[in-house]
Amino acid sequence: MKKVNKLYAGLISTVIAFGSLAMPVYADEPVNDDIIACDVGDCNPTGTFRGTSSTYTGLAYGSFVVLASNVSGASSNGQTLSGTRSYTYSNSVTGAISGSQDAISATVGFSVTASQTLTASYAITLNKNQKGRISVRPIYEVYSVPYQRYWVGTVDCNFWKYAGTATVRRFVGYDYLPETWY
Repeated sequence: MKKVNKLYAGLISTVIAFGSLAMPVYADEPVNDDIIACDVGDCNPTGTFRGTSSTYTGLAYGSFVVLASNVSGASSNGQTLSGTRSYTYSNSVTGAISGSQDAISATVGFSVTASQTLTASYAITLNKNQKGRISVRPIYEVYSVPYQRYWVGTVDCNFWKYAGTATVRRFVGYDYLPETWY
C-alpha cells in the first residue's frame, strides 16, 4: 500500500466521507506519514495521456537524393545546372505508447504524424567541361517529450504516472549538397 503525506490526510477523510476525490492522488508523492491512500497494484491504466514538457534537442537529417546532375560536362562557361522537385516527408514519433500521439502532438504544438510536401529547388553555375551534381536531403527538428498515463483504482486512487519519453522528428525543409568536378 502507498503512504501519503499529511497534506492528503484531510483529502482522504473527504474521500471516505463523501466517496469521491476532488483531485488525483499522485503515487509518487513523498512519504511523510502512515496514512494509506491506495495500493498502486489495485489501479489500472487508462487511454488518457498527457505530455509533461517538450525539449528541442537539435537537428537530424535524412538521406541525400540526387536533385539534378550533369555528368557529361558543361558545353560553355556560365551554364546553369538546376533542379526543382517536390518531395513528401512525414513527421515521426518513436518511443510512444499507442494512443498517446494526440497528447504528444498537443505538447509540441504540431501533429507528430502529419506529412508535408515541399518543393526543393537549387541551381549552380558550371564552367566549360565542368561536371556537377546537386543532392538534397530532408531536415528534421528533434524534440524529446516525456509523457504520462492516467491510472484509476478501485479505491479512488487516481493518478498520473510516467509512461515514457517520445522522440519526435518534425520535417522543416531541405539541406543541399552542390558538387562540381572536371
